[in-house]
Amino acid sequence: MLGAGTDTRAYRLSWPPGFVVYEVDTEQVTQFKNRVMQAADKQMQQQQQQHEGQAETGRQQPARRVAVVADASNARDLWSKLVSSGFDPSEPTLYLLEGFIGYLTVSAGNALLSHLYGHSAVGSHIIMTAPPSAADRARSAAVAAKNGSSNEGGSGENAGAPGIQLHHATFEEPIDTLARLCAAGWQRCELLDADQLRAKYNAEHAQALLLGKK
Repeated sequence: MLGAGTDTRAYRLSWPPGFVVYEVDTEQVTQFKNRVMQAADKQMQQQQQQHEGQAETGRQQPARRVAVVADASNARDLWSKLVSSGFDPSEPTLYLLEGFIGYLTVSAGNALLSHLYGHSAVGSHIIMTAPPSAADRARSAAVAAKNGSSNEGGSGENAGAPGIQLHHATFEEPIDTLARLCAAGWQRCELLDADQLRAKYNAEHAQALLLGKK
């Protein structure tokens, strides 16, 4: 997970045997999360010990979580930090970039997507959300003007929400992000818009997802 923040999937979901979740973020965010989740880490280790020796096919158990401090805007540095943390690029990987790619410039984002594709094993997948759109940026600018601030900040998860200012580096339509994903080499690229996801999962809120495979 790139830009993992305070995401807790490694703790709260069941995973296939041997699954490892690598969480990438800045040192400040990672240290905060580690402090908060120390108790959960201890509980997860106990659960993993309980599952040792259980080899039933498909048995679900907690994932091993590895926190990686890295600058995701530098693709080569990110990859080096992942590998030095035990990441095995010869194994198929699922990359999750949720509310993240819009914080990178277009050139840095393209370099990251290309690097991930070029260095990943066949069978790897990528799931990502698109940056906020130009319309979201206009709404954010209006909020900033009203508040007397030039900042455009907030969270990709709240992109376009009334009263939210955005701190993103890139603003574009999902179809444009999809084109960049394909140009980076990812195959079977697909865009699932918010309406599709709300209907499929009977959810009240949803954000468009972009999918790719190697």
